[in-house]
Amino acid sequence: MKGPRKTGQQGLAWTFAIRTDKPGQYRTTIAFKCDTGVGHCQIALEIKEGRPALPDLIWCDSPFNCTTSAESLQSLVRMLSALPFRMHYLDASSELDEFRPKTIVLHQSGLLVRQANDVEPLQRLVAAGTNLVVLADEFFGGTTGAANTILAPFGLQMKQDGSREPGLTRDEKLQRILAWQARYDQTPFDVGSEHVALHPLTQGVKRLHWFRPCPVICTNGTARPLVTNPADLEECFAAVAAPGGYVVAVGHSLWGALAGVGWPYDNDRFLANILAGDDVEAVIAEGAAGDNSGGIVAGSIL
Repeated sequence: MKGPRKTGQQGLAWTFAIRTDKPGQYRTTIAFKCDTGVGHCQIALEIKEGRPALPDLIWCDSPFNCTTSAESLQSLVRMLSALPFRMHYLDASSELDEFRPKTIVLHQSGLLVRQANDVEPLQRLVAAGTNLVVLADEFFGGTTGAANTILAPFGLQMKQDGSREPGLTRDEKLQRILAWQARYDQTPFDVGSEHVALHPLTQGVKRLHWFRPCPVICTNGTARPLVTNPADLEECFAAVAAPGGYVVAVGHSLWGALAGVGWPYDNDRFLANILAGDDVEAVIAEGAAGDNSGGIVAGSIL
């Protein structure tokens, strides 16, 4: 506390420093000199329990860059505005130290600039309850390999076209690329509700549109498919593991293929669910029920 100890022409002005992050009651008496002797002023403050601060949603590589237009961003902006999260846009997951994220999204350059020592910190965050969303495919070169480094501990793997295997001739590489394109790139996939698994992350999702998808492989019993390839039931385009928080592997590197696909498809609802880490409508309702403030100050001066 700082302030005057006697009255004057400027009146009495005190500055208080009170912790508001924890509930509690504070009371103090200030003595000051005046014309009639010594006056006293009692000040009482109560810090009441408030709602916790909004959780953090971290994008490693911002979706807002020079290659996107205002029109293409409208659907994503509308979605992010509805989510009860604070948004942060980082260059890489190595910058996460100061945050306590609810969900981390790794995509595009955010995957490509990862460091070898990024994997263990991500594992610790997931074990503590953070959700991790990884978007990758063969269309965005290098993202599948980078994603697999991150996903391997969670029993998930992005399928690759095999063209980067050592020892292949130029013709063999070309043949593998062409075979991949013929299988996944030429015709979009229309996924109905029978190919969408029942899961909190698929609430409200009945139909999905996939253009140039990349299959996701569940390498052990800890992961499970969320969205199955309708042309090959042995493959899936999205899968999840839950070692603490959710780890979601999505076989698409471009968020616009999810946020930007409208009716009659539910791609945007699926993206909103995996960002929220649950049925997004329930998350939004829960956020709206509270004031999402810190501690609430109630005080009196006597």
